[in-house]
Amino acid sequence: MNHLKFLCLLCLGLFVCTGLSAQSVKGQNVKYVKYTGADSGSFGQTGPKKWAEYKTRSGSKALASFTEVNRDEWSVYLRKSDGLQIQLDLWTKTVKWSGKDQYNITESSLNNPNVGPPPSIVTVYADGYFKGASQSFGVGSHDMHTLRTVGNDRISSIKIKPGYTVIAYSDAGYRGQSRTYTKDVDFTSDFNDVISSIKVVQGGVAPPPPPPPPTSTNKNWMGKLPDDLSVAAISVPGTHDSGADYGSGDPFTKPFAQCQDWTVSQQLNTGVRYLDVRCRRSGNVFTIHHGAFYQKKNFGDILNDCRNFLRANPSETIFMRIKQEHTAADNSMAFKDIFNRYKANYPGIWYTGSTVPNLRQARGKIIILDNASLGMGLNYGNQSNQDKYNTGDVNYKWSQIEAQLNAAKNGSKSKLYLNHVSATAPKQLKTPRDMAEACNPKVNNYLSVRGEGRFGIIIMDFPSTNLINKIIASNKGAKAAPKVKATYRVEIDACHDDLTGTGTNGRITVEFYAGSSMVGGKYRDGPGDNCISSDDAYSITTDRAITHILVRTNSGDGYYIDELRMFRNGTLVQHHGRDNGSGWCVSTDANDAHGDWKGKVAGGACQSAVRFNY
Repeated sequence: MNHLKFLCLLCLGLFVCTGLSAQSVKGQNVKYVKYTGADSGSFGQTGPKKWAEYKTRSGSKALASFTEVNRDEWSVYLRKSDGLQIQLDLWTKTVKWSGKDQYNITESSLNNPNVGPPPSIVTVYADGYFKGASQSFGVGSHDMHTLRTVGNDRISSIKIKPGYTVIAYSDAGYRGQSRTYTKDVDFTSDFNDVISSIKVVQGGVAPPPPPPPPTSTNKNWMGKLPDDLSVAAISVPGTHDSGADYGSGDPFTKPFAQCQDWTVSQQLNTGVRYLDVRCRRSGNVFTIHHGAFYQKKNFGDILNDCRNFLRANPSETIFMRIKQEHTAADNSMAFKDIFNRYKANYPGIWYTGSTVPNLRQARGKIIILDNASLGMGLNYGNQSNQDKYNTGDVNYKWSQIEAQLNAAKNGSKSKLYLNHVSATAPKQLKTPRDMAEACNPKVNNYLSVRGEGRFGIIIMDFPSTNLINKIIASNKGAKAAPKVKATYRVEIDACHDDLTGTGTNGRITVEFYAGSSMVGGKYRDGPGDNCISSDDAYSITTDRAITHILVRTNSGDGYYIDELRMFRNGTLVQHHGRDNGSGWCVSTDANDAHGDWKGKVAGGACQSAVRFNY
């Protein structure tokens, strides 16, 4: 070892070797110098760019004020309001008065002893709501050993002066899990009694990175549920403002504009099956917004994610609330017209029925929840919905969530129960993440106690994988409702007082359908030219819900139906047409609609099969 290095190591604690310690007092960090000469006194920094001169005979009373003009490696340059210039030169250890050596510097320091400790920026409390033992801190890092008064793993609430940020850590040495607070916290919730070290910084800090997507996914959990199970009988994980994973580019508005950490694709892979999609009209497209804040994506991006997911996982279904958000851009198309363009560009993935489907009908599709007057899908406003979103009162919000969870568990399994866990209160500086961190664990605890059951669609900001798994697990014992058989009867009237030849020699078949599946059919041969009266009935008994029938023939000898009645268990449920009115021609020969039937046949031509909805 050379002599210089040896001397440096020996003298490390005394900072003899230049640059070995950040604590070396130099021009860049000095805050106090003491001087002697014809007079004695000191200069000390009192604030940003502010200095004062103190005379020994006056104690700590400042006699003159100076403005810091500049610093370099060894000096600080000060100026008085009357133009007097001072250089505190630590290299020559002199105080220069207008360029001339005036005093000798005898001491220099990183702190000004004439100024008391800075006012407390942060106060931590051992109990919630700012009660119990307390301890205050200024800007800086405060490890576990500094928490002597309040105690390690004891912090339950924190007061923070505006403009400052606290980063709390679960372990000593600023390690482990962390939470970032920018305003008073009356209860640290999931971080209660776990904090072992804190950092206090001025201004904001970059938010912690979003939690990673889960390593094990729930891509096809619906595939384990029975086909005949109503989608309303399932507990479904959902997200509020599903596209709001960007928030905004402004660090002050971002905490209020962001609702999710994960993209829509990541949400679906994690098990989320309800999406809340907020669309702003912009020309002939939808941009995704949270209020006024554009989320850096369009509706097509979300539909691409959904279509790709459903193609890869055809056993699944996605509920999609579609809502108009923010004001439309100038010269925009009507909302419904823009949506219909998207619908046409993404064929085959929509469930547009107005009744709640079962899983067989919904697999591989997006179930529309219409919150924008689209005129298709399930009406969002007709569902049972808890959405007390404008509150920062955690106890009140939880009372609403819990009541809806109980209602879903005990209510009709044919009705959708929507339960928004999400909330925010900007006036109280309660962000969506604040409310999620308080309310999501309460839902988790509730489900842990209740176990299996139907708890509705649970709509969350920043859901954890653990909570999503808990919601999915509650479906473990889900079973389709017991199948009940019903008798479906169809009566056909082909007698018309003003027309001739309304009968047929051909075979008449009535096919009964449940969705796209034919459940069964009944047929008989026609009576020739004699008309077919309303006592010509066809019936079937089944435990499948019949949605429509097809009336068809295999003959070019057409017949004319002016009235058709449809019954379920003896009760008339549909009545198509009227006696002696306009009707339908059933024939393999489209030209059978000519002659005296002309002008009476729907569509002006015969069809080999005519559909009638139940």
